Amino acid sequence: MSLFSGKKLFLFGFIVVLLVAIPLTVYLAQQQQKTKSNAEKSTILSLVESGKTNKDITTTVGQNINLDVMVNPGNNFVSYVKLTISYDPTKIATASPGIVANSDTVSIFEGPTYGPSQVSITLATGGDQTKVIQTATKIATITFNTLTPTETAPTQVGFGSDAEVLSTAPSDTSKENVLSTTNPAAITITGETTTTTNAGTTTTTVPGETTTTTNAGTTTTTVPGETTTTTTLPNQSPICSSLVLDREATGAAPLAINFTANGNDTDGTISKVTFNFGDGTVNDVTTGGGIGTQIVNVQANHIYNNSGTFSATAIITDSQSGASATTNCSQVISVITASGDSPVQPTVAPLPTATPTIAPIPTIAPTGPGDTIMTIGALGAIFTIIGAILLFAL
Repeated sequence: MSLFSGKKLFLFGFIVVLLVAIPLTVYLAQQQQKTKSNAEKSTILSLVESGKTNKDITTTVGQNINLDVMVNPGNNFVSYVKLTISYDPTKIATASPGIVANSDTVSIFEGPTYGPSQVSITLATGGDQTKVIQTATKIATITFNTLTPTETAPTQVGFGSDAEVLSTAPSDTSKENVLSTTNPAAITITGETTTTTNAGTTTTTVPGETTTTTNAGTTTTTVPGETTTTTTLPNQSPICSSLVLDREATGAAPLAINFTANGNDTDGTISKVTFNFGDGTVNDVTTGGGIGTQIVNVQANHIYNNSGTFSATAIITDSQSGASATTNCSQVISVITASGDSPVQPTVAPLPTATPTIAPIPTIAPTGPGDTIMTIGALGAIFTIIGAILLFAL
């Protein structure tokens, strides 16, 4: 009998095929699992000036700047964005109306929350899968007021490290962050440069001249090559630039709201910020939030226990007893009872919220070599049965 008969050669070849097919099947299964568990990090968050595409902005002291939060989803289907916008509170401050969601695209899921140097908010498209973000889209706008000039470099407004973007593509899991890159905005602020000492002496430098003002209101101006002139000027009242809320201005009693007042004083220091909540409660804040300097970002909390419509204001007082106007620092608060009775003329309707639903979109073909695995697996099973029959036959 020949050592290598036809049956033995066939059986040997079949065993070789099995040794190749089984590892290949396992490898393809692992690749499919990897494809299903790893989303592509291709989404980009950017801050740009409203109506423009550049991230570099030039403005002057005292002006309002609107920055759009843009989402470029890349290859993802964005349904949820959590972000924190950080800034230098010595250069800019949030101004009314604060951060506002683009209601055509998203709704507010959590927040906004205002801090001394940052604003946090979570936005979602909701359960309607037709509204997921697939192209470059504006999801929110935030308003800032410029306080002081930038000297050597622009001031940066960017995103915090906790930024998170979720996608509903079938290859993505519900908690995978698909954020790839964030692009900040750079703001150059021009105008007078002001320096204030602890003694209350203010020095203002304008190209070609230097002006020194004391708390008593005496101003000395020096121009190179000219005689020094001393002039006594009246105290300039401080400016309250914005009064921002950490939630909607309408809600059921008891309604807890965190107020943030922003402002500055050009010729002295700020001694206190007075919050009048409109329901008979007044709160004077004399420490923290920049009080004792030229720029303040002061917070105060209040709970409205009774229904009604209340006019809340903030007034900034400087070291010479000058007081700011309430033109930019007032908010109308509408409180309803727990039974739903509405106060007179509520001014702000609550913004609907929605829970983001992470579900696959049926129109997109799933990725991964699923059909290949099924085919090879079936062939492997057939070959195994045939091999067993031949083994017993031999």
